[in-house]
Amino acid sequence: MNFETIKFCSLGLGGNSCEYGNGSHSTWYLQTPEEIGKHYADKLQPGVICLDKRPALERNTAYAFASPMVNVDMTDGDIDRFGSRYTESDSIMLSAMKQTAYGSIIRAAEVCAEVAPEQPGPLDYVPISEYVDWWQTRGAVVYTWNGAEFV
Repeated sequence: MNFETIKFCSLGLGGNSCEYGNGSHSTWYLQTPEEIGKHYADKLQPGVICLDKRPALERNTAYAFASPMVNVDMTDGDIDRFGSRYTESDSIMLSAMKQTAYGSIIRAAEVCAEVAPEQPGPLDYVPISEYVDWWQTRGAVVYTWNGAEFV
């Protein structure tokens, strides 16, 4: 696991998340870009984005379930569809999960992939730029680390 260099940060209603790549991330209960900068300054490189999703989520908490997920190792333009990650044998488990509280998210992911295949949906992975764009169009605020603070 690489916890040396942060590639992306985000703030939500429940705290913050920092993504390092290769599936490694950390979460805390920091509440502002300033707190993230102070806590993680030694792990941030100039140009790292801190996406504050709170303004969007305060308007519509459903965005937390409708949004794609970020994969900081992906190339711009890629979408890693939820449906492409499971095998035939996984369909038994997915059918059972659709009967639980997770069912609506799974069905939403399947519908999004069918109705708008060019758009990322819930449970799909996208690169940083597309994740930021998705959230920014819904009211999130973007900050960039300049080497000393998020601006």
